[in-house]
Amino acid sequence: MPRRTNANDNYVLDTYALQAFLASEPGADTVEDLLRAAGNDRTTLFVSWVSMSEIYYVTHRKSVAENPEVKARVTVEGLQRLALTILPVREAEALKAGRIKAKFTLSLADAFVAALGQIQNAKIVTGDPEFRPLEEAGEIRVVWLPGKSRK
Repeated sequence: MPRRTNANDNYVLDTYALQAFLASEPGADTVEDLLRAAGNDRTTLFVSWVSMSEIYYVTHRKSVAENPEVKARVTVEGLQRLALTILPVREAEALKAGRIKAKFTLSLADAFVAALGQIQNAKIVTGDPEFRPLEEAGEIRVVWLPGKSRK
């Protein structure tokens, strides 16, 4: 359950933000600060299970471990132990994500993140430029992380 409901205290971490944190890439410090704040009940960090699914498959694909499935599972389980509110996809998010996807050019996963941000009245933490048109249209509010090199 979310700890706080003040809209200024709510954030949605997308896959970009989670990957930056996991790989200690640019923006990791911002995510760490938000996690500390969430751990001290000063903010609420939302993550969609759609983003967790992306973390799982990206970790699996990029893993050089003997068993990539174990590495992916351990990564997701580690995130579950953090001060994150991981939400399932419900009808409201699914329909809102569909509307966003129909209106803007972005991945379906990013549409779910945007929908969650709208529903929770939360700022989206990302460095993914796919969100820029939504921000410019006033659909979402964004905390921009510095760019990183995508390999």
